[in-house]
Amino acid sequence: MTRLRPFWFSAHLAWLWLALAAPTLALWAEDEPLEADKAFVFSAEMTTADRLNVHWDVTDGYYLYRSRIQLSTDTPGITLGSAEYPPGKLKHDEFFGEVETYRGGIDISVPITRTASAPDRFKLIAVSQGCADQGICYPPHTQTAELTLPAQTNTTPAATSAPVDLNRALGLDSSDNEFLPAERAFRPSVSASPDGTALLARWDIQDGYYLYRDKLRVELVNGTGITLQAAQFPAGEFKEDETFGRVEVYHGPIEVRVPLTRADAAATTLGIKLSYQGCAEGLICYPPETQSFDVALPASGASAATASAPRPDSDVSNSAVPTTAPLSEQDQIARILTDKPLWLAMLIFFGLGLGLSVTPCVFNSASLPSSCCRCSRS
Repeated sequence: MTRLRPFWFSAHLAWLWLALAAPTLALWAEDEPLEADKAFVFSAEMTTADRLNVHWDVTDGYYLYRSRIQLSTDTPGITLGSAEYPPGKLKHDEFFGEVETYRGGIDISVPITRTASAPDRFKLIAVSQGCADQGICYPPHTQTAELTLPAQTNTTPAATSAPVDLNRALGLDSSDNEFLPAERAFRPSVSASPDGTALLARWDIQDGYYLYRDKLRVELVNGTGITLQAAQFPAGEFKEDETFGRVEVYHGPIEVRVPLTRADAAATTLGIKLSYQGCAEGLICYPPETQSFDVALPASGASAATASAPRPDSDVSNSAVPTTAPLSEQDQIARILTDKPLWLAMLIFFGLGLGLSVTPCVFNSASLPSSCCRCSRS
């Protein structure tokens, strides 16, 4: 029995740990955000021959933005009228300021008009955006429903039965205003420069969208002997952002140059990862996005190597070889005097004169002027 006591004691400790940890583990599970379809359960049904009801069951701890709900259909012959929204609750949102939100159950009534040639079934497209109270906001989310139209008792000709949809006539149909996916709103791409010394990362930013400069990243995933240098960003525009304060942003196409250091000049293929984050102007902000690319890097030319290491027979290596004859003693003295300050030159002249006055006349006329010899001839 004494041999089993350590095992018995360890088993009881394990059960005790599980009992104490169970609430914490359950809390961790509860903190995990729900999928959008589970957080915002969508349904729709026809209530009459010319009206439908759109419903969301919003899970506790989540909410939807009223202004981000868009209803449309792409079925020919079917037109949605102006939706009738219930009143929401005002909230000061860190992204959009003062906004109206929905919690719990939401019912939206939508009138429908149809032509005589319209099909019996149509597809309803609902785009919405919401957040969790944890501080997590979802990107715009699309949900659909297939609905069957009740039979019409009085069908009038198509020319008179369907009133003019003003939004559609003005090009403001909601189906045209859906938010683009991040990869289409910003269209990232990357290529190598023709000489193989740099990468060129490009974002083609659509009208009405912008990217944060400090959220742009160019990273090397794989590439032996390759090192990325500091990226060269173009100048952006400064913007007072509700989330990040004063930031630099980009509108329109931009190109970022990233110089490369190469250990091998041979052609190769690189794995490159681009990271970015941006917003639709005044509407929504996307979560950070990342895309990977394979980039063909051409062979690097020899111009850089020859520039950094000149050949032994080049002009640079020969520049130290003198090209003129050696200077005479007179010219050397003259150059010394002209290169020195005036006071130093006068001091040198005085010293030379003093030296000549006590030195025998041994200089010939070819090496020193006769006026400099002050000694008598013997």
